[in-house]
Amino acid sequence: MKAEKSSELIRKHSLLCKLLTLKADDRKTNPDELVYEIYRAAAAMKDELTNEQLLLIDQWVSFYKKVSEQRLDKIKKEIKMSFIETTISEHIYNGACVFLRRFSKSG
Repeated sequence: MKAEKSSELIRKHSLLCKLLTLKADDRKTNPDELVYEIYRAAAAMKDELTNEQLLLIDQWVSFYKKVSEQRLDKIKKEIKMSFIETTISEHIYNGACVFLRRFSKSG
């Protein structure tokens, strides 16, 4: 049942479905291809997603991935998603720096 549902979710081509499939821990799903497809879908939607959403996708994949860290980095570079902040702290810090730069230019 789980394998059938995972296959069905992957075929839907939805980013959310792919993320859920990654969590499902289906042994018949190729984790490398699935992670690649998740980042490819996120990259295609990059203009529609906020930085917070991109960070959440990245953290979800990092938590549920079944590929090595080296392979994950390679996939991100291939898809051009390696810019994503790796922690919420980094995201907040970078946002604060942008805010301060804008504030200092206007003041």
